[in-house]
Amino acid sequence: MKNLRIYEELISKSMIAYEKGGFSESIKLINNYIKETPNFLEAYLIRGELYLEIGDFNKALNDFEKSIKLDPYEAISYYDRAMVYTKLGYDINKIIDNLSKAIELDADYADAYSNRASAFIRTKEFKKVINDATKAISLLSGKSMVPYYNRGLAYANIGEYTKAIED
Repeated sequence: MKNLRIYEELISKSMIAYEKGGFSESIKLINNYIKETPNFLEAYLIRGELYLEIGDFNKALNDFEKSIKLDPYEAISYYDRAMVYTKLGYDINKIIDNLSKAIELDADYADAYSNRASAFIRTKEFKKVINDATKAISLLSGKSMVPYYNRGLAYANIGEYTKAIED
């Protein structure tokens, strides 16, 4: 992320606005920021994540689409778009494509590997589940149970029950 410091500052301000008046105050703050700096992709990411949080998936999707137009090399934009696609029930291949793009842009994106492993469960591509879950476990230093669960489920589906039980 190009403007990490400004992004973190904006998140902090958004959280303060949330504490004062909820999501509407946070979104209002971000809207004002976008009005002043309409090409600041991080503002669209934050607002999109706020919309995602409150279940306004179409507005979230619009913001993530805008962030991709502003910078097609930002991995989080593709990851976030995949999360909206999941919520909206899009074709699993579109979800996998967006998670794959996020991984292509950031080879250490643990959450993208973990979520892509979950997506591969739906396509019954269990070797891919195992590969992505193992990568996520490595990147997260074992701090999340989700990739272990996914990998265990994949092992069980291919008949490797001892490994499934271990996970």
